[in-house]
Amino acid sequence: MQRAQNKKPGAKHVILIILMVALSVAIYLFKDDFLPNANAAYQAEYAKFERAEAVIVDRDIHRGRKGSNTTWIVEFKDKEGNTHTGRILQTNTLGKENGEIIIIYYNPADPSGSAVSEETYKEVMR
Repeated sequence: MQRAQNKKPGAKHVILIILMVALSVAIYLFKDDFLPNANAAYQAEYAKFERAEAVIVDRDIHRGRKGSNTTWIVEFKDKEGNTHTGRILQTNTLGKENGEIIIIYYNPADPSGSAVSEETYKEVMR
């Protein structure tokens, strides 16, 4: 009868764990080089946007079966001083009141139709 050899599986496991950690660190450090950028299309569009201060004039609250959404209706002036009205989806959990001033970014080619909140702009452009 052959006796089972006493192998130490611990050494193989340690090497496997070290390789997994090294691979995880490499992916984290170099993810921008080989993983696609999900925001690339928005970044190209938002690069044209201008910054403006806007006043919240109203809120549109939609309550549905899956939750609620708040859209701010804002007024702002473009670089030429023309007043525009836009709609911006609330992106943070802090409620804003009518009359509060917020920072927005808008497309000069379509000021009323393409305004976004500062939080959204910064998240996409980082």
